[in-house]
Amino acid sequence: DLELIQFEILVESLKEILAEKSEINQLKSDLINYLQINDFEDQFKNSFKLIPKHTFDVKNEQIVSCYQDGIPQIVDIPIWWQGKPHSFGGMHTIIDDDAILEFQYDTKAIIIVLKNKSSTSIVINESHKDKYIYLQIDAEIRHSSSTEDHNKKFYLKFEKSSAKMLIASFSSQNMPTLRTPIYNGWYYVGSGKLSGGELMPILNKV
Repeated sequence: DLELIQFEILVESLKEILAEKSEINQLKSDLINYLQINDFEDQFKNSFKLIPKHTFDVKNEQIVSCYQDGIPQIVDIPIWWQGKPHSFGGMHTIIDDDAILEFQYDTKAIIIVLKNKSSTSIVINESHKDKYIYLQIDAEIRHSSSTEDHNKKFYLKFEKSSAKMLIASFSSQNMPTLRTPIYNGWYYVGSGKLSGGELMPILNKV
C-alpha cells in the first residue's frame, strides 16, 4: 500500500511538472508571436518613411494606413487631397464672353474679364453632377465709358438648362479695375431644382 501511495504521489507530481512545462511553452510561444508582430508593425510603420513622395492624378488611388489599432488597412485617397491635376496648367484671359464653356477652364486657370458686357455665365456640363471638379477662376471687372451699366454679374448654370444662379456681382463705377477669385480648388458639383423643374449647379468647396 505504501508503494501504491508513493506511486500515485509520483504520478501527480509528474502531472504538475508537465502542466507547468506546457504553460511555460505556451508563454514562450505567445511571447515569440508578440515580438514578431511588434517587430513587423515597427518595420511596417518605419517603411512609410522610405516611400517616395508622389502626386496622385486620379481619384481611385489607394494607400495603406495603420490608423486603427496598428492594423494595416487600405484606404481610398479623397480626390481633394491629391492637389492640382497633372493636366492642369497655364492661364488664359477671357474678355466679354457671354458664356464660359468647359473647354476654357477644365485644364487651365482663367481670368474672366467684364468690361463692355454686363454679365457672363460659367457653364457646367451635367456630366459633372454629383462628382468633383477642379477650378481656378478669377473675376475681373474694368470700367468702360462706352457702357451705362456698371453692375457686372457672374452666373453659374448647367449646359442644358436656362436657369442660372448669381454667384458674384460688382460695380465698376468709379473703379478702374477690380480682380478677385471666384473659384479656387476642388468642388463637389451638387444641384438644386427650381419650381419649374430646371436644375441649377451648386458648387461646394471641399
